[in-house]
Amino acid sequence: MRKAQAMKSYPYYFFLFILTGVVLTGCAKPAAHIATDENLVTINVGRHSLVAEETGYLTETFLIMGGFTPDSETMAFFTANFLAIPNDQAQRLISKYGDISRCKTRGAAEAQRLSRPITFFAENAEVKEIILKTVQLANGSAWPAIEISGVELKIVEHKYGEMNFSMSGMGTYYLINEINILE
Repeated sequence: MRKAQAMKSYPYYFFLFILTGVVLTGCAKPAAHIATDENLVTINVGRHSLVAEETGYLTETFLIMGGFTPDSETMAFFTANFLAIPNDQAQRLISKYGDISRCKTRGAAEAQRLSRPITFFAENAEVKEIILKTVQLANGSAWPAIEISGVELKIVEHKYGEMNFSMSGMGTYYLINEINILE
């Protein structure tokens, strides 16, 4: 009798298994497909399609003052956006003022003036993981310093589906192939 009841349950469990897979797959963020041809980079993620020109390879160090990751499919074309200061400028401010993270101080005001937005595209999953950890640290109690290696990009076209998408206000774009958290 129990065997017959178990056999009747198989279709139910099979349906539940398939439904769970569909829901979890639908909730996953789409992976970016990045291709390079000469000095042009194409980035396709979800319904986003970007074309960018490489403006130069670089290794640079930043003090990260805050950051965020996209929270909707409409913005899911980048890995993270940060408010940052080139680390050499940040170190000069720290030498002059001490703690520059305290609001309403001369050091913080000058840090705000020197800060700029930067947007990262991760070249691979390992880099993406470190970028996401940087976002968590930057929004916590300390500002991390990071060293990046990659290519600076000039976005020449961005479409979301068939619509042109504006890229203003997100700062300098970088395709990151290596990142290290220094502090």
